[in-house]
Amino acid sequence: MAIADRGGIRRGDLQRFMEQSVREALSQPFVPDNIILHYEGVRPEDIPSRQESFGEDRTPLLQFIIRHGVDDNDMIPLRQAAYLSFHGERITPDSLREVAGRESYRQFAAHEQAREKFLEGRPVKMMLTVAETNRGILVFSDSLRGRKARTDYMQHMADSFFSLEHEGLSFLQLFRFESASRALIELSDACCRIDAQGVCRYDFTPTLNAQAAQLHGREPMIGFDMRPAGYNLDTFLSHTGLRLSERNNDILTLQDIAQEGYRRAAGDTFSFRGEFRSIDRALEKLSHRSRILPAETFRDRYAQIQEDAKALARHILREVIRIRREPSVAERNRMANHKEQAATPAAPKRQSTKTVKPKL
Repeated sequence: MAIADRGGIRRGDLQRFMEQSVREALSQPFVPDNIILHYEGVRPEDIPSRQESFGEDRTPLLQFIIRHGVDDNDMIPLRQAAYLSFHGERITPDSLREVAGRESYRQFAAHEQAREKFLEGRPVKMMLTVAETNRGILVFSDSLRGRKARTDYMQHMADSFFSLEHEGLSFLQLFRFESASRALIELSDACCRIDAQGVCRYDFTPTLNAQAAQLHGREPMIGFDMRPAGYNLDTFLSHTGLRLSERNNDILTLQDIAQEGYRRAAGDTFSFRGEFRSIDRALEKLSHRSRILPAETFRDRYAQIQEDAKALARHILREVIRIRREPSVAERNRMANHKEQAATPAAPKRQSTKTVKPKL
């Protein structure tokens, strides 16, 4: 509780008090449904002493609250303050009123309420988002860190789309459903921790867990083909609203050159313009001589320059950036046969690598 008398003498600064309360709440297993009380213009003699405020006997404090009443102007819901603070928004009367109507806040509040019951050992259903790939699953809750982790995970998957760490990755599907499984709930947000500075730290390594069986028969909210092709990344970005990294921009440009040739329009953001300077010069020189060269000679030299450009692009992709490659048909067949032999008869095959429309 923060109180200021009519002369401005304070017993606790509201802003600092809120920040401290939010930090403590976010460090707990769940954000409690508490209220921060704030009173202005109180007579100095009516303000409880520090001993009365923090002592074991809470009677003077309760009497103060009863005398001065509790209304909407005095109350700041801790969950709303924590939500706004976590997202870097100002805590004002207007923002507190506005945030209560957001669907994302309602989902967060429902999660915190369910989390409290879960920790008490009571049966509860909790809304979860499960990301499944052919390497395993990650589970995200609707907590503040869980929702941020889910967003950051998707951006991580976009940024590292072509990375060798994802060698063999073929699909990603998102499921969202309510679950009463304690084992599945306990997996939620395991990939994320918040350090002493309040920064989220991640380990997005998926786990091959028995809880993945709970996805059998469920329709994914959305699914993506994650094989390392430019059109697959484009689909992934366009359906999720994620940003294109500089590295991926370079890769897409190089893939386009490797397939279609060099068009001298790579753009200022292309990091390998210097490597293609000799190609630029060759094209410029050929352009100047286009009127004096026989048409067939011009075509042959132009084709050779383009072949050189394609070879250079493939070299950079393979040896400099070192992107993962898509398995050959023979390798895919071997993997499919291995999975078939390893699978138990009771485990139904689920395959959905196509993109499906999200259910909003």
